[in-house]
Amino acid sequence: MRDVAPYEQKARQLAASPEMQRALREQADSIRLQQAGHARLTRLALEVLADEDHSAATARFLQAFDTLRLQSKRPGNDAVRMAARRVIVSSWGDLNEAATADMEAGRFARATTILELMGRMRPESAGVDYRLARAFARAGNNTAAIQALRNAVTKGVGDAAAIEAEADFESLRGEEGFRELLRSLKK
Repeated sequence: MRDVAPYEQKARQLAASPEMQRALREQADSIRLQQAGHARLTRLALEVLADEDHSAATARFLQAFDTLRLQSKRPGNDAVRMAARRVIVSSWGDLNEAATADMEAGRFARATTILELMGRMRPESAGVDYRLARAFARAGNNTAAIQALRNAVTKGVGDAAAIEAEADFESLRGEEGFRELLRSLKK
């Protein structure tokens, strides 16, 4: 067996060092900021879902999200930047899970609201637009479904056979806009 006393002494010295104390304070600050930011974004998302007029609640959500996005791009690895990045990722995950659960439970209008928020968070995401098209189609809003599907295609979705086989697009099969989109993909 080895004598660990020198290692224990080194660990105590390291723990007492000003650098370690500063790092621990920054980590604690970052965790507090993350918890507060996540709670705020969750509350704002719930307001969007509860509000009949989504526009004002959506604007508040997006303003908070834009602030987080700016904070996440700060130089260095300070507590604010790290917390903002974690809030963005965790909030995205929460919204994704909620949209999936709502689709599975048949709450298609609610799923569209969540997916629209996600689309505003990541406007480059073809996957969100595709899922939004599915939700709109299941909710019976064929015009919005076709537009969301067009957006997904513009952003890179290009598998005509998969789109054609998608059960959620059953209500779109008779729509000229849907058939036109499929024809354009098959060229």
